[in-house]
Amino acid sequence: MKKTVLGIAVITSSLCAQAATVYDKDGTSLDLGGRVQSVLYSNKHNKAGNNDSSIENTARFSVGGKTKLNDYISGFGFAEWDMEDGKNEVTAREQYVGADFNDYGKLYAGKTYDAVKHVIEATDVFEDDGCLAQPESDDFRNGTLKYEYDNHGIYASASLQTAADNQPVYGEDEKMNVDSGFALSAGYTFDDVLFGPLSFNLGYSYIRLQNDEGYRPQGPYDNYVDNGRNIAASVAWGSTDSGPYLAALYTDKKWNFSANSYGYTKGYELVAGYGFDNGISAFIGFESSYNTVKDSTGYKYPNLITRTVPVYVNYSANENFNIWAEARFAGGSTPKFMNAYYHNDMGSLFSVGARYTF
Repeated sequence: MKKTVLGIAVITSSLCAQAATVYDKDGTSLDLGGRVQSVLYSNKHNKAGNNDSSIENTARFSVGGKTKLNDYISGFGFAEWDMEDGKNEVTAREQYVGADFNDYGKLYAGKTYDAVKHVIEATDVFEDDGCLAQPESDDFRNGTLKYEYDNHGIYASASLQTAADNQPVYGEDEKMNVDSGFALSAGYTFDDVLFGPLSFNLGYSYIRLQNDEGYRPQGPYDNYVDNGRNIAASVAWGSTDSGPYLAALYTDKKWNFSANSYGYTKGYELVAGYGFDNGISAFIGFESSYNTVKDSTGYKYPNLITRTVPVYVNYSANENFNIWAEARFAGGSTPKFMNAYYHNDMGSLFSVGARYTF
């Protein structure tokens, strides 16, 4: 979905809303949840073959539990797995244990999002064709320790990244070996401003890669990745479930390479939508990102600019079943970057899907 410089040269703090409690006694509970979905993708999605339309099905299963340790602390655990389209593979999406300190926040340890996720999810309302300017939208990483506070309109989170091999980093196509890192985020939500809550959030993350096979060649001079950072800021107004919803996101990512060269990816996303009482909701967005590289001589390559317009309509028949239609239109993109073409597949595309959540 995204092309970034390297590719060119909400924390889940609880079970999904439809999870079923199968055991609850003496302060200990167990919940099961999941989903099954099938989606018809148009040919430019390239899900199967070369420019062939196809139906893709996926499944997800989760289990979580919580137990009261004393009057002030509860322990919890959560695990979720994905099963891809007809493949005999089950991959772990999230796995963590933690402690709930009631009004004083939660502590997580395991595989999950870092602290910046809360900031970027403001515009993450589309199924497949959004998140153009979100370098961390799908980054579940092992070795994460995170604290999260969300009370009285105040949100604050801090996470530490420990060493882990073969991890997703800032939305890049190839996994990397991470040495260390950290992330911080903070925000405030005003409860009721005209038609709904109004939230402001800011986040920062930093990742250092291992000095070994985690390095990856980049750019015309075969440079290697040393470290990266991402800055994100967002504002959201209203609710995606009912009434009007408006949101905006800005991100600024930088990669530091060997030989004093750098890669930059900056972008923004705008979303507007409305949720009707009959279960229908509709959203439209405008998303833009640009990528560039500055080499060791200080020369800055011309930008690769990508702009798209995603459109999404969803119908929730009830809390368990929904169907949707989604399209993405080209919004004006540069065709060439560093003597290569990247936007041959940026024409209009669409998808239609159905999901059962349990």
